Amino acid sequence: LERAEAAAAAAKEAAAASLAATAHLNTSHSFNGDVATPSNSWQGSFPINNSVKDGFALRAPVGCFPPNDFGLYDMAGNVWEWTETVWPFAASTGDKVTNHVIKGGSFLCAPNFCQRYRPAARQAHDVTFTTNHIGFRTIGD
Repeated sequence: LERAEAAAAAAKEAAAASLAATAHLNTSHSFNGDVATPSNSWQGSFPINNSVKDGFALRAPVGCFPPNDFGLYDMAGNVWEWTETVWPFAASTGDKVTNHVIKGGSFLCAPNFCQRYRPAARQAHDVTFTTNHIGFRTIGD
């Protein structure tokens, strides 16, 4: 029952975040429906050729792509967004959490590989594993 409740809470959070990220657009991407280059992602055949059509081979500075209709930037692609949400189906050892939810995809996502550069994308990430395509979101005025 505890895992089911955690899964339901994660699904509710994902739905709210996806609504904000897509700004009510009829698309799974957040940047004005431009599915070809919605954000900083891999363009070309992953992992062989990145055409760098978006201008960035790796991470891009925040705000390089247009905001969505709610004024939110970089809601998909660039780096996976680390969240404090615990992956509800993850194995844990005692009280130690082993996986958190990451969302939104990264510059390594490509149409021929994972297609996860979208606000609704979620997956588990081990808290002990480091990588250069995960980051976190901050809010400012």
